Amino acid sequence: MRDTLIDDKTESECIIAAVISAIWSLERWHDVGDRLYAIRIALIYVAPSHPVIDDAGFLAGIASMRARA
Repeated sequence: MRDTLIDDKTESECIIAAVISAIWSLERWHDVGDRLYAIRIALIYVAPSHPVIDDAGFLAGIASMRARA
């Protein structure tokens, strides 16, 4: 059972990473705020119970990482 929990968490994290990457790469959203809003909406849809949904620090971290890239 423990392996299932680990696999589920890994799968969830992969989905979240894919969503963030896909939305961030959309060139039509030049504004970071628009992209972060879209990421949050998408994450609510694909992973509604994941704690990252309400983690403002996580979303701010995405913005700062991408701004430096």
